[in-house]
Amino acid sequence: MQQETARLIRYAAVGIGVLLVYLALNLIFLQLGLTAGTANVMAFVLAVCVQYLGQTAFAFGVPLNNKPQVVRFFVMIVLGWSASQIIVL
Repeated sequence: MQQETARLIRYAAVGIGVLLVYLALNLIFLQLGLTAGTANVMAFVLAVCVQYLGQTAFAFGVPLNNKPQVVRFFVMIVLGWSASQIIVL
């Protein structure tokens, strides 16, 4: 139980960190003169990379080159992004 609580805390910490990375990158790209759409896509892609590294290695302790983990992660990212696009369009 204690191990699950620690994992949940690490998972949440990575999530908050990724949010801050995304926001910072988006603002930086906007300040560099990129359009809002381009800045958003670039910040999102880079934040997803940070998220994969953090969630895989730090939160779950799985090797980064674990193919099933990579596939699961990116399927979930694509599904989440798709759902958000459906909602806002």
